[in-house]
Amino acid sequence: MAVSDSEYAQFLDRYNEYIAAFSASLSATKFFADDTTLRVLNLLKAQMDMIAGYYQYVSIARQRVLSTGEKQVSESLRLAIEGAFENIHAIQGQ
Repeated sequence: MAVSDSEYAQFLDRYNEYIAAFSASLSATKFFADDTTLRVLNLLKAQMDMIAGYYQYVSIARQRVLSTGEKQVSESLRLAIEGAFENIHAIQGQ
């Protein structure tokens, strides 16, 4: 398995925090120009695509052992999602 159930549960907890933080950032863009809102929406879509991709690997890992390449992609996606999450918090902290 690529991740354990506890690791995935932790990811889901962080995911809910991530969505709340991103929603707050998105709400704040209503005071900015339309191009800023569009950039934030595009960023949100990219992040949601990464989350969906990660979830796909977790689902596969529950059925069979992932190949080395699949494990690497899965871990890369997880790290990218975590990095984006940390960036959102850093921006909000300013």
